[in-house]
Amino acid sequence: MRLKNSLIKLLCASAWTIAAPLPSAHAYQVAVTQGVTLTKKNFEQCTFDFEDSKYLARQREGRFAIPYGDNGGCVIRLLEKRNVYNSNDHLSLFITIPSDIDDVIAYQGFFKDKNGNWAFKGNPMLIYFISFKNLSFENIYRGKDVVLVGRQIERSKDQAGTLLALEGVRILRITPSYLVSIDMPFQPSSPKEARDDIIKDMVNLVESVHVTADP
Repeated sequence: MRLKNSLIKLLCASAWTIAAPLPSAHAYQVAVTQGVTLTKKNFEQCTFDFEDSKYLARQREGRFAIPYGDNGGCVIRLLEKRNVYNSNDHLSLFITIPSDIDDVIAYQGFFKDKNGNWAFKGNPMLIYFISFKNLSFENIYRGKDVVLVGRQIERSKDQAGTLLALEGVRILRITPSYLVSIDMPFQPSSPKEARDDIIKDMVNLVESVHVTADP
């Protein structure tokens, strides 16, 4: 799947390696948003910006400070300012083309039920996944946009076989012109109030993403 390959490429950006072919240009669908006509160059050059939030900010130093993009999407590396809530080494914001929506929702664990309503079945974040302990879902409509928020608590084991329970969140904003996604596994020590607050913060950040230039 194109998006899955793109996500793998972008997640492997810690070494800035490309493990799969670039998405084909013919898959791109031109769209107009905020007075800007999007082309593949918008994604290649990652001409998107957002507002730094209470907990999250763009990574501005080091080799990962430069966004990585191709004609199917781009990734912007983020920092969790307090460095106490995110249990993953990396945190990234993904902006992808609208035609990748089927792959995106599958990767994030969202789907439409038989009545055509959005729902969430989760997607494991831990390597030695056993089962989901709890799933919850919210959708937020903003005009033509919708933001899907899925929270999951999953059971897993570490390499020593110790049982673990980890909460994570997956967020996807769907617009007519591009898709924005982000996910985060929380540190087990994070209190619920902090997790609730940072999820609201992540939604605000995702909603603030906008096009900055017409390349």
